[in-house]
Parts: sequence; C-alpha cells; structure tokens
Amino acid sequence: MIRKLTLDDLPEIIMLDKLALNSNWRLSDYRDEIANENSVCLGLELDGKLFGYILFRQSFLDAELMQIMIHPDYQGKHLGSDLMDEVEQLLFSKGVNDLHLEVKESNEKAIRFYKKLGFITVKTRMNYYGSNQHAKVMRKRLVR
Repeated sequence: MIRKLTLDDLPEIIMLDKLALNSNWRLSDYRDEIANENSVCLGLELDGKLFGYILFRQSFLDAELMQIMIHPDYQGKHLGSDLMDEVEQLLFSKGVNDLHLEVKESNEKAIRFYKKLGFITVKTRMNYYGSNQHAKVMRKRLVR
C-alpha cells in the first residue's frame, strides 16, 4: 500500500536509511521534510511495516527528488517504479511540469532506473558529492 508518510514513521525511515542509503540525513532533516507543506512524502507499507519511501519537494512548477529508497529485499520488483508513478501523478495534478534529481555519477544502478522512468541527463555537477565524486543532474518533463 502506498500512503502519505507521517512523523510516526521516522524510526522506520531512519532504520531504512541506515540499511540501504547510509545518507547524511539526520532525524531532523526527515522530520522537516515530512512537515514541509511543499513536500510530497510517500511510503510503501506491507503488513503494517514500512519498506520504502520517496521524498519530493515542489517549487512552483518543478519538483526535486530528495530521496527514494526501497528495502534491499524488495528491490527489483518494480516497487520503486510504482512509487515514482504515484508521485508523478500527484505532482502532475498539482501543476508540476518538470522533475529533477541529482545522482552520483558512479551509481549506475540508480541511473539505469531513472533512465527507464524517462529521466534524461541534463548536466554534470563536478565534485558535488566530494572530491572527484560528480553528480548527474537528471530531468523528466511531465506531459500535459
């Protein structure tokens, strides 16, 4: 089931982050994102347990992917695509035209996933993730 994330989900979100992303986000970052009225934060739940989430922040006619995560045991089952489809429909209904994201240039699995969903690379941000760790900036135009 895809549903809106709440602050009650924070412990599971932190656990999932540590399990698969190991991002530099802190509890307060997730709390602020979920509470942000310009954010779309959805989770994938099965049997009352969160096993994936997606965070987008809307800015006028654009939205930026902040994070997407699917528990490693559930990857490769099209659940990330389902989650992205749900968010795209929601953002489209809010008038969003373009989706943007940054992804580590070395993260080939993620880049293939985003390309499969229709994202294209528009530029490279040099040293975005640190020395010699570049980011691909990708965009997807939502069709009206």
